[in-house]
Order: sequence, then structure tokens, then C-alpha cells
Amino acid sequence: MADTSAANRPAPTGGHGTAPIEDLTAGHLAPSGPLLAYSADVRRHVVLIRGGDSRFDNVTDARLRVTRPR
Repeated sequence: MADTSAANRPAPTGGHGTAPIEDLTAGHLAPSGPLLAYSADVRRHVVLIRGGDSRFDNVTDARLRVTRPR
């Protein structure tokens, strides 16, 4: 029987499971720190459509532009 002990343990508390999560402070942000703050302006919304069944010749891999609900 397979060893499932690792799968049953709680999730790690840090990035990539190696270190505890620390609070983000001003010291982490530029100019003194390595991170940059930015604001995203979303102008398009798309849905990725993948699937189908090759037995029925309806395989698709497409993007469909959608309007954001208000």
C-alpha cells in the first residue's frame, strides 16, 4: 500500500513550502526592497475554451472575448 502520510499533513505555511509566511512591509517595496507595486488596468476579458472529443471531430482550443457583467 502507498504511503499517504505526506498527503494527509497540513499544507505548508510558506512560499514553496520552505519558509514561514512573513507580512509584506514597506521595506519589501522599491526603492529599498526588491518588489515593485503596480496597478493593473483590465481592458479585455476572455474565456479559454478547450475540449471536445476527437471521435466526433469537435476538438476546440479557442479564446472567446466576453463582456464583464456589471
